[in-house]
Amino acid sequence: MFRDLLGFSKHRAFLNYWYGVVVEEALQLVVEEEVRKVHRARCFADSEDLVEEAFVRLYGETRATLLEEFRLGAKLLQCQDLSLTNIKEFTYWLWKRRLSMWDKARVASDTRRGIKRLHQLQERADH
Repeated sequence: MFRDLLGFSKHRAFLNYWYGVVVEEALQLVVEEEVRKVHRARCFADSEDLVEEAFVRLYGETRATLLEEFRLGAKLLQCQDLSLTNIKEFTYWLWKRRLSMWDKARVASDTRRGIKRLHQLQERADH
């Protein structure tokens, strides 16, 4: 079994990364796509502001506000560009925030939506 090969600690770290970063990014994509679909149906113009709306739906605040809060907690300068590692840390931080703010049923449902989207992306890549 995979867990036995990795050992408990590494397996746990792998699962934290998988759910906290990979699935969370897929969930962000799902919600952004839903927001864009609603806006297109209403004949509104496409905009990057829709990403902010998706973040409000998932985390209760805009991406800009959340990023500022993350930067303060991580002691990152506002003018400093984020590295890929910082972006992954931000995504993991968002996941922990989502876990703490929503009930278990919603978290589970959202997680399933993210996993479903990952499977869809994998199927496309395989074809």
